[in-house]
Amino acid sequence: MAKKYQAPAQINAKGEWKRFFMLGFVGLPIAIVLAVCAYGFIIWFMQMLFWGPPN
Repeated sequence: MAKKYQAPAQINAKGEWKRFFMLGFVGLPIAIVLAVCAYGFIIWFMQMLFWGPPN
């Protein structure tokens, strides 16, 4: 027999704000720092292999 669909539990406003601030002030800054570090690593690695140091 198929399972009946159950609607997801509603999220209260307090939980919504908590998630928003966690994402905005913790998650996104960490993601941005990791992206900048990855970009720097790629440039450094490419300089070692192909381009050489800047003049």
